[in-house]
Amino acid sequence: MLGLHSDSPNMQIPSLRISYRQILVLIAATLVLLVSNGLAIGGLSVFFKDIQADLVATGAVSSSEIQSRFSLGPALTIFLAGFLAPVGGNLLRAIGVRKVMLIGWALLTCAFLIYSQSTTIETIYLAHSILGISLCFCGVVPTSTLVAEWFPTFRGTAMGIALTGTNLGTMVIPMVAVPLIERFQWRNGMLLTGLVFVTGLLLLVLTTVRSVSEIPSQSAGDVSAVPKSSLVQSLLSRNFLLLATCAALLFYSIFAVLQLFVLFLRTDTFGYTLAETAGFLFLLSISTIAGKFLFGLVSDRLGSASMLVVCIALMAMGTLRLWEPESSTVSTFTILFGAGYGGAFVMLQRMVADLFGKDEYPRILSGLHFIQTIGGAIGLLTTGYVADLNAGDFVPAFRLLIPVTTGALLCALALRVGLFIRR
Repeated sequence: MLGLHSDSPNMQIPSLRISYRQILVLIAATLVLLVSNGLAIGGLSVFFKDIQADLVATGAVSSSEIQSRFSLGPALTIFLAGFLAPVGGNLLRAIGVRKVMLIGWALLTCAFLIYSQSTTIETIYLAHSILGISLCFCGVVPTSTLVAEWFPTFRGTAMGIALTGTNLGTMVIPMVAVPLIERFQWRNGMLLTGLVFVTGLLLLVLTTVRSVSEIPSQSAGDVSAVPKSSLVQSLLSRNFLLLATCAALLFYSIFAVLQLFVLFLRTDTFGYTLAETAGFLFLLSISTIAGKFLFGLVSDRLGSASMLVVCIALMAMGTLRLWEPESSTVSTFTILFGAGYGGAFVMLQRMVADLFGKDEYPRILSGLHFIQTIGGAIGLLTTGYVADLNAGDFVPAFRLLIPVTTGALLCALALRVGLFIRR
């Protein structure tokens, strides 16, 4: 029997039994995130340089404004994914996870069809908006809810595995998309990439995704004795406010890196080719996957709040390497930031369950996502704006990640100290 320690003093020792259906659900959750977040966020960035060049060449956007105006597109994706997250969270309780994810699939398919035919910045904004809405229905909130429901024990490990899907998408999709872009140009490359992955997502949701309530013989009770409180009480609590502030600061830096790291690498400071930037994205994905799995596993013994502090400290250490960036420091940043971001992402999802229980998990997690995506949108817009102020140089913009991650670390420390005092 494996012992379990948590920041919650009432956490019980779990059984080692993991059912076949739990494994199947975990695989499905991972692959859903690979496709949905990979297409909508991480993997999409390999198209950006060619899209920007096309917009400038046709006169749709001037070269002096391309970074700030184009950055609004990814910012819309992030903002709408968070702003409308409560809609998906409420629908999960009303119609079930499979129907919710099918809505997400339809929206994701529609967004890629529009994006691949876009000739104006306004049409690109529309496609990014639909991508953001799709994530409300087949992104992190419904997937984390599914995993939290099926894994009342070993929740950190299970979430760590499932959430690697977001980074597997960042790693796998460029491997498919880059050869297609080079052979067929970005429009046809995007259309073919989307066709492959959305078809797989549809088959996966139809055949595999089920909630616990849809399996009459399955029982998955919550082993954590978390005192029940109303949704409003939870959202106004000190713990939630600290967690939300921390998440907003984290996502300022996370989405600046996920969406604009390729452009950072392809500025005159470095001048990497598209294939070389894909290598950095691969390194970032591998580091993040390792962080999600390892820190998720360790959190089942040491607790999610403690691991959140450790993970954000790694991210802050990584950003310090960007003060005077060169090839070696960028590689170190990629590894440290990726591992820390991966672990912190898992801890945020898990801490909602650990602090507030599973009864209101979808709605509280949706509230957290709403706040963190505001931080992410601000990060994207600010990074693009500062780059334009510096003639397209992203180095000064990425230096701002140093104080941002430091602020997130202070919030995580305050949350951990508060939980320790209460014990």
